[in-house]
Amino acid sequence: DSAAYSSLQDEEEAEDHPDLVHSSTGLLAPPHERSVSPAYARRSNLQSAWHSLMAKLRRAKALVIPYMLPLFLVYVGEYTINQGVSPTLLFPLTETPFKHFRAFYPTYGAIYQLGVFISRSSLPFIRVRTLYTPAVLQVLNLIGLTAHAMYPFIPTVWFVFAIVFWEGLLGGLVYVSTFAAIREEVAEEDREFSLGATTVSDSAGICLAGFVSIGMEKALCGWQVQHGRDWCRKL
Repeated sequence: DSAAYSSLQDEEEAEDHPDLVHSSTGLLAPPHERSVSPAYARRSNLQSAWHSLMAKLRRAKALVIPYMLPLFLVYVGEYTINQGVSPTLLFPLTETPFKHFRAFYPTYGAIYQLGVFISRSSLPFIRVRTLYTPAVLQVLNLIGLTAHAMYPFIPTVWFVFAIVFWEGLLGGLVYVSTFAAIREEVAEEDREFSLGATTVSDSAGICLAGFVSIGMEKALCGWQVQHGRDWCRKL
């Protein structure tokens, strides 16, 4: 029975891979006599690469909802604020600690980075378990500051400082909490791949925010000029 089964396997393999058939006997050549054609080797390598790619995509798909999407949303929100909205968050100089309009933007950037630094250093003390809550709050920051750039309702620049600081706290907190969750919840054999794959989401969020901000900053500045606030043209 074993010999018959082995013979049947050889016949099936010979049908699938004619390159391995002995030219004189018409039978499947023994392993030490087989010669694989370059075309078959290339086809085999392509099939192996394709199967490996599909397996990695299936593994990455399982990371999208719990980890990648909230991280993506946070980065879209905060980098759109930083690049597309912050340059238009201006106030009359007499109501601020600044002497020039160009001082607003770097100050916002410094305050944002301070918030990021604090939150990324806070993992031993603060841990976010529900990643979507700060992600939604970040999107609300974007909506609120965009609305203020169009229809000013925030009474003083100090409130904007506080919001920008809060923005940095949210971004850094979601970043460290996401990777901490992967470290704790993903099996050890998949952990390294999961950590690497998830980093794509924050890079994608930054990239998308950059493209959005190209048009957004110009549109908000144009809106302000049309409504009698030309400060963004004086940076």
